[in-house]
Amino acid sequence: MRVLSGYLMATTQVDSYGVRISPDELRTIFHKTPDPLLIRDSHDMSRPPAGVGRKKRLVDLPNGELGIEMDVEVLNEEVLVGKGGPSISVVLSGLSLRPEREPELVVLYNPIYFLDREIAPLVRLTTDEFQINAGRNLQRGLEDLPFSLVLKFAAASYAARFLGEMGAGHYRALRAHLRSIAADTRHRERPPLRVQIQWVHEGSGQRAVHVVAEAQVEAVSSESGVGKTQELLAQIEQNLELGAAHVGFRYDRDSKSWQQTYAVDEMGREVGGA
Repeated sequence: MRVLSGYLMATTQVDSYGVRISPDELRTIFHKTPDPLLIRDSHDMSRPPAGVGRKKRLVDLPNGELGIEMDVEVLNEEVLVGKGGPSISVVLSGLSLRPEREPELVVLYNPIYFLDREIAPLVRLTTDEFQINAGRNLQRGLEDLPFSLVLKFAAASYAARFLGEMGAGHYRALRAHLRSIAADTRHRERPPLRVQIQWVHEGSGQRAVHVVAEAQVEAVSSESGVGKTQELLAQIEQNLELGAAHVGFRYDRDSKSWQQTYAVDEMGREVGGA
């Protein structure tokens, strides 16, 4: 299996979009980057891993800039090499009404597609009990970037209430605002907007699995909702029992069911017959 040794995943150099990550920001990104790191096709978390990065290191570059290097084991040659190589999806500070408090939900958005003013109404849904922050999600190196918003919930219970259309009014308001963003005329030439709901599902003992459940906005914002949340949670539990550390699902509107897209362990190896 091919390994890209000392591959430069991110730097402080100005990128093709004219954005520069500061040295302090890059150091923060370095410390937050998991090792091993599962690398996805076009930074799309609903897709199976295309590579695994290991042995991260912060390096000084010959031009005076700072970089993050990793040794990358290639699982999908066409994706990682044929499309320009792997890179880290970088989340920079965004919008918050109370930055000193940990949020229950973080909305990650690609500034290539979305303006701050489009995301701000989601942040303004913050209440005393439920805080929503937003972060700019910089995705580089590949052209096939998904037209999506990431909803990163702090706990599985929040994600389940959102998917099951239960809970307080902020869940209903959140779905309504997502529907409004999807219907904006500025995005009419794009594919239907998807949401990727992410959370860590904790099982018994020390076991946990990182979950990505993707659906089109119309599905999660409709009156019937995506439903079948208990069936989804049961599938997650089954994969957890089989040793999965990362699982992905997509909601199929025709069958009105969650379809598993992958289940892998921490090293990117398939488990559970996904």
